[in-house]
Amino acid sequence: MSMSSWPSRDELIWLFEAEPSVDGDDLGYPASATTFTTTRSGTEVECTIEPYTNSVTIRLVEGGAERLRLHLWGLVDRVTVDRLHGQEALVVAMVPGSGFHELRLQLRPGPSVSWASQAPWEHGPRL
Repeated sequence: MSMSSWPSRDELIWLFEAEPSVDGDDLGYPASATTFTTTRSGTEVECTIEPYTNSVTIRLVEGGAERLRLHLWGLVDRVTVDRLHGQEALVVAMVPGSGFHELRLQLRPGPSVSWASQAPWEHGPRL
């Protein structure tokens, strides 16, 4: 099963400002798991995209200590690159019915991760 859509390799290189490492170089991206690693504002950001398992893994390391490791296996419907309003981010949309909406890995102006469990227009508390 593959994601309904994902960014091109060039878009991901632009976002992370780094060449990726690819599992199974003979197949390349998007057929193989592809990992991008970059450092922004003292935070090392590692992101692995696996289109054929509908998966994304995000890891953040600050000062040598792992602050976040999130593995979304089989939950990802699509991945896009957001370049609007001076912000640069990877936006990961979950499969419908999963209970989660979008995860946003922002790289500029500084690294951050946010994950909505409901659409922004829905009422009630957000997790």
